[in-house]
Amino acid sequence: MAFERGGSGLGLVRRAWWDGELKEFVHPADGSAAIERSPGTSTAGLRAEPVPIARTEGGQPLQGQLIGRPVIPADGTRPLHLPMLKAHCDGSGACCASYHHMPTTSEDAARIRAVMKDRWEGPVPLDDVFYPAFDEAPEGPLNVVEVDGGCAFLEDDGRCAVHAAGGAEAKPLGCRAFPAVLVACGEEWHASLRSECACMERYATSGAPLHADPQSWANLRAGFVRVWCVPDTVKIDAERSLPRDDYVNWMRGTVASLSKSFDPVEVLMDAESAMGLSPGAGDGAWLASVAETLEAELPELERTHPPGSAYRAAIEWGAETARGLVEDPSAETGWGRGMAQHQGRVGCQLATSVLHGHTLLEQPLLGPALTELRRILWLGLHAAAVRPAREVDGRLESMTAWIFLWRNVLPKEA
Repeated sequence: MAFERGGSGLGLVRRAWWDGELKEFVHPADGSAAIERSPGTSTAGLRAEPVPIARTEGGQPLQGQLIGRPVIPADGTRPLHLPMLKAHCDGSGACCASYHHMPTTSEDAARIRAVMKDRWEGPVPLDDVFYPAFDEAPEGPLNVVEVDGGCAFLEDDGRCAVHAAGGAEAKPLGCRAFPAVLVACGEEWHASLRSECACMERYATSGAPLHADPQSWANLRAGFVRVWCVPDTVKIDAERSLPRDDYVNWMRGTVASLSKSFDPVEVLMDAESAMGLSPGAGDGAWLASVAETLEAELPELERTHPPGSAYRAAIEWGAETARGLVEDPSAETGWGRGMAQHQGRVGCQLATSVLHGHTLLEQPLLGPALTELRRILWLGLHAAAVRPAREVDGRLESMTAWIFLWRNVLPKEA
């Protein structure tokens, strides 16, 4: 079986400090076991072959079905469409403790060193906090050392030390923008938020509306060096496709249905039917494969991530809840009607963020991606029948943790 994992197609270099020691790992792009080495040494002779970056016939990079291109003058005049979503950041630091890599430029690093030079108290010298993220691209993006399972600049209270010292503009663009998504769709910009951030679940019904801060979206757009675009034709499966306008109408119709529902799984199942898919086929086998995949990650996690890592906690919890639901798929959460409806509404909001941000098009085929999203939301809603994510790690929430695992850990069949 062939798998596709997103990213640069290069082995990621990752440095992590815990238990008084700086460790270094290379995570091959093919998803194989990380290679541990002495910090700063080469993996020549050990390096796995890079996974080629997918491109269009014209040479433009592909992220699933989304096509990358440089910024053009017309980008500044396209209308911006925002979904009816709410959001708020609670400063828990979960996102800063969940990712292997936040792309950082040499300019970002120089700015942050200047801001932090009289404030830095971390265990790794400030000059060594940034390092090349890829052996094959030493002049390319930098990575940031992890300290005790999170970004080196993550403080004990969950706040960003760089933000505290120099304001939001002192941080790398990727940090300032997260979890915002901005995709060009024909003559429009479609905006959304990455729904794997725990704050998306906590404040889905009580945060500030996305349209309340148009300047932030304009600033994000102005910082682009590459634009991701919805293609003219969207592939449903190996045999069928949709013109972009028909796909957008389907997306908007599904979003409208989600806005009136308390059951995202039912709405997405209807959306699968409308697309001619067969909802429900193989769900049990898929769930078992998810449990097996995450369980297989556990020995590697003990070697490469400290116990306090939110990334490690999410995978351990995911393996536990997936296995629990395999063994008892009828397990009940014990929610009353009010809580069940609230959780359902939150799930609908999270599904809306995925659809409006065209996250499904980050996979090669729309149909399988839609089916996976419906299954993942079912998992997120039912995981509490085994154990809520926040009981394992207070930085996590169940539905957003499962969306994180889906987007960043679980392999996608090519």
